[in-house]
Amino acid sequence: MLYDFDKISGESGKNSARADNIATVHTIRSVHTIIRGIKIRRRQRR
Repeated sequence: MLYDFDKISGESGKNSARADNIATVHTIRSVHTIIRGIKIRRRQRR
């Protein structure tokens, strides 16, 4: 996905860096939401 985005954009360096940052942010957010869900489930079990 990121490589295709670079080819389409033309400015490979800047856009690839932005795409990587966006991807990392999305992954971090998803991980945080999963961790929150696990913590909430553990609290409900008790």
